[in-house]
Amino acid sequence: MDLFYKAQKAVQANNTQEALEIYKTILSVDANLSTPYLKMADIYVADEGNEASMAAAAALYRKYLSLQPDDENAAAITQKIAILQQKTSNEADLNQLLYIGKEDVQNVFATKARAWLKARNTEELAQQINAVDSLSDKALTQIDEGNTQESIQNLQQLTEQVDPTNPYYMQANMQLADIYNKQGNMEKMQETLASSEENMNINQNLSQYPDTKINDDTPFGEDICGVWVSDLAYKDFTPFLAIEIQKDDQNYKATILPYCTLAEKYGMYTHSYASNANVSQSGIVSVKSLIKAELYGYAPKYNENTKSYFAYSLINSVNSDENNANFYFGNKKYRGASAETENMIKNNLSPNVGTLTYKLQDIVASDVNRSDQSAQTASAAIGLAGALVQGALVLWATYAKTTEISFDLYMQRLFEGCSNLRLIQITHVTSTSSESETTDIKEMRLYKLYPEDKILFAANGNELFGYRTFTKDENQKTDEYKQLMELKNRGAFNKQTYKKLSDKITGYCFERAKEDPRFGDFANDCETRFGYATKGLSLQTFSNKYGTFKGWIDLSGKMNGMGKCTLNDGTTYVGSWDNNKYSGKGKITFGDKTTIYTGMFKNNKYDGNGMLYKDAISYKGEFANGAFEGTGVLIDAKGDKYDGAWKKDNPVKGTITYTNGDRYEGECAYNKKMQIIERNGQGTMAYANGETASGKWKNNELTSKK
Repeated sequence: MDLFYKAQKAVQANNTQEALEIYKTILSVDANLSTPYLKMADIYVADEGNEASMAAAAALYRKYLSLQPDDENAAAITQKIAILQQKTSNEADLNQLLYIGKEDVQNVFATKARAWLKARNTEELAQQINAVDSLSDKALTQIDEGNTQESIQNLQQLTEQVDPTNPYYMQANMQLADIYNKQGNMEKMQETLASSEENMNINQNLSQYPDTKINDDTPFGEDICGVWVSDLAYKDFTPFLAIEIQKDDQNYKATILPYCTLAEKYGMYTHSYASNANVSQSGIVSVKSLIKAELYGYAPKYNENTKSYFAYSLINSVNSDENNANFYFGNKKYRGASAETENMIKNNLSPNVGTLTYKLQDIVASDVNRSDQSAQTASAAIGLAGALVQGALVLWATYAKTTEISFDLYMQRLFEGCSNLRLIQITHVTSTSSESETTDIKEMRLYKLYPEDKILFAANGNELFGYRTFTKDENQKTDEYKQLMELKNRGAFNKQTYKKLSDKITGYCFERAKEDPRFGDFANDCETRFGYATKGLSLQTFSNKYGTFKGWIDLSGKMNGMGKCTLNDGTTYVGSWDNNKYSGKGKITFGDKTTIYTGMFKNNKYDGNGMLYKDAISYKGEFANGAFEGTGVLIDAKGDKYDGAWKKDNPVKGTITYTNGDRYEGECAYNKKMQIIERNGQGTMAYANGETASGKWKNNELTSKK
């Protein structure tokens, strides 16, 4: 990851040979990583006119496609290969192209990679985390105090001291972009945003372990039984997911416990037994016997129409040999579930299993027609997608809708007591007039709570849970409950619990790293994840009929912070979000690639300093409500430059500098059809030959002399 970051910086600095050397080093470690081939090909293809470079690019693109045949741009890459082959008859030797000597590899690691990023023990890890926290706090203080140069230095230092996938890296980059914007340095701001976008792509392509099949003493099929909590947590450090997995004979069953955000958000439990006391039907077990009176104060909600409980898994599949498991909760449509789940559903389920139905109000997408100089193309799509993900839908109409929600939980074991989790939520909305569907993917890590660790969390009513749930009488006798009552703060209690869990995991990993070096990576990675996951931040991907959205999502399901969206028409936005809207610094590239804007946004519109390239013109200056407003410089289709005041996209008064050396000062207008600035109103023309002309102008013609 660190070397990818250095290669990217080398490309940005036009040090292509250095970048190629780094990519070769990466491939010497793992030749099956696909991204380096693509990046190297892009470098070679830019060297137009060089037949050897064209041949090298074609060979590298072919290798990339052999590793990523399902790439969404596969057709375009194939076409590019065909074009390259027309430019050269040479065939590049891939082995020779990728060769790098052992000493060169060692030199790259010694000079480029930051070996100290990965701590060797818990003490080093704590020191590194404290150093980064301190540097971040220092930079924020300097920003608040207006110490621009000092804050830039510390933020740049911060990007050098953390792994590119660390949230601190993204945060520092966005703060740098904000500073450059305030300085009016749009070029530096654009460079910083490009770096952030590239690191999102790196994180997506490479944040995976090449081998997760670690031989542990306990088979996964046995170790999976018990209570698991997510590192992702929200308000009061409440785990986003708490799940209990049990085995009866050969059958597994998963239950989403009431002590987590997911259960609370989707109303999987009620605090009253009475409302569910008589739900027993033929073949349905009573609620009291289901919960065994252990989850005191909670009872799972039962759906009479569908004969199901949302908190209980409908499909369960545990593959001990492959160290993975799949649990399915939800409705009868099963849209978007994994292929494995789909097959199980087809083979095992009757049609009447589980539909969760709510009466919700309608969403109506606003007009998505793009105005020429605004970012509104994507705004309606973003708003709609965000509303769907939230599960608390926006109110525009009042007729009833049926919303069916399902969760597909896919666990992949890393080592004993630790699994990666991919949680896929499908929301299918049906009304009398339309259907819509959105997919929300969250990735997090689950940790098992073992009896000997006595790691307990506090839930809403001060109920404690850990490796098992407690009855009310048991609860009140525990030392942990007494500690909680002394604190009178569930958030503080759970924060301490997460710290205890984090210390346990990192200590365990460093101990095992003595025999298996991979555990050193796990220790660093888990500790980093605990740092931001417990603040309720998760990097998520969701999609709907408009496109795909990826970014930092908060509890409400809204995009806040750094994020990226790619619409089906090719329009992309990368930058800051606030409540699902472009707000702050960002860059939007429209699908036709003829319009690119980098700068400040507010409520989905250009607002503040920015830089716009559109067709044959460019503008750098101030915007307001999506229009040129304030002062700015425009280069028109002829190459002439206007520098002056603007009002609602129209030039007011300023200076036009012509490519032939002529100069005009005065009132102006913009000819949108021809995309040129014209002399219009009172002004003075100073010709390159020394002559002048003053008076009233219209369409560049002098109509009356002063």
